[in-house]
Amino acid sequence: MKRTYISRALALEMERAGITQNEIATRAHITQPSAWRILHGRCRLAPETLRLITHCMIDHNANGRLLIAHLRDELQRAGWDPETSVQFAWPDGSAAQSLRHDDIETLRRHIADPDVAAVIRGLALLLERADISRITSEKHSREPSLAADPHGTDYHTK
Repeated sequence: MKRTYISRALALEMERAGITQNEIATRAHITQPSAWRILHGRCRLAPETLRLITHCMIDHNANGRLLIAHLRDELQRAGWDPETSVQFAWPDGSAAQSLRHDDIETLRRHIADPDVAAVIRGLALLLERADISRITSEKHSREPSLAADPHGTDYHTK
């Protein structure tokens, strides 16, 4: 099985955080062999494992990036390949100049679909929470008296 988006994203987040495979297994409450299989793209994540993996990083942004990586894997499994996507045209007939423009055009055409709107809203809420977390952590780093305060309760998976 080839490396997946989630396996690459998890390896990158572990490198950024300076944690080992054993530490990620401990944080996610999974076995070390399971962590190895995830990191090497040797398994498809069950919903509970996905929940554990996307809540084990201290950085909320990292958890969001892991969830988005998993969504990319699922889209690819469903047969959508971003590398061979069709170039879309803007309403005036001109071609989109980048994949980002293609994405915006695709969203514009499908935003009325309630399922698409729900996915976009869910991702927007996730990203908004990550932004709030980043702003809060930046505030704490500028105010030493707040930096010593706990940042909420620890994550628990059981």
